[in-house]
Amino acid sequence: MKRFVLAGWLIAGLALSAFAAPQGGRSARGTKTPEPEILREIGPEEIQPGMRVKIRLRYGRPLIGSILRVTDKMVQLDLSTEPGGLPGKLKFRRTDIAQVHEVKPQTDQEKQRVRDQHRQKLLAIKSEVKARLEKRKAAEREEEESDESAQQAYREALDVVVAKEEEERMRAVVEEFPPDQWGEARFRQIRENWILRDLMPTAKESRFVSVFEEWRQARDTVAVLDARQEEKNGETLLLRFPPSQGWGQSRLTEIAEKEAKGEPVTEKEAGFKESYEAWSKAVLRRAAEQPPQPAPEEKPPVEEKPAEGEPEETKPPAEDEKAD
Repeated sequence: MKRFVLAGWLIAGLALSAFAAPQGGRSARGTKTPEPEILREIGPEEIQPGMRVKIRLRYGRPLIGSILRVTDKMVQLDLSTEPGGLPGKLKFRRTDIAQVHEVKPQTDQEKQRVRDQHRQKLLAIKSEVKARLEKRKAAEREEEESDESAQQAYREALDVVVAKEEEERMRAVVEEFPPDQWGEARFRQIRENWILRDLMPTAKESRFVSVFEEWRQARDTVAVLDARQEEKNGETLLLRFPPSQGWGQSRLTEIAEKEAKGEPVTEKEAGFKESYEAWSKAVLRRAAEQPPQPAPEEKPPVEEKPAEGEPEETKPPAEDEKAD
């Protein structure tokens, strides 16, 4: 959703810069837009649908376009076929009109040429928006990868000795802003909304921005402390339920069958069932830490020789070699 909003902002900004050249002035490329031939000056009450007019309002610059709709109070002007104009429609009150001139109508060829120019500009805008979004996404990916690398290096170099008061303060900050809801992406979004879109952050968002660096350090520290505590708890479980003594999936199945039959289970069996998930993680972690065992070398098969003194097997003579 965020990227769609960003694309909308880019398209709007590029469209205004590409199309908003003053009518009758110079375009963005410096070429002067030709003024249409003025036929006569008319009053606002003489405006009729289909007329091509040059209207000067009480505010802003003059507008050139074709009248689409006229009511007692409103006038709708089509600007889409005018060179140097915005490809759209404009509605304003009759009372806002200061002066009106009827101008020479456009030919169908002139209208089509302007539509083609607008279409080419829009294609160029879409291409530029796509390039900018790709560049923006690449920068975001690079920033996220850099953050992940920095966090990993920080975790590896972190000293596990943290004062109790300091740990409590860090955990309070992390609990206030849970990492699954707050993070680098949320920080960038708040900053962009504030700076680019003039959207004021809420009180909690303002506090998050102010403690962002402290929060990031606390998040990484708490994650390391929790991971190491989980590892210690897992080693304790492996000592209490050694896999070599039959504790494992099959033992868990036996305990479940006992409970299904209504048979009593021991306190140790109940504890194993309750802590099985943490116990299995500890088993996997220990297996991953052990170096892989080399595969045994395959020996070539040994050719069996006949035992000494044993007569070799003799073949019977062929029929044609038998004595007469």
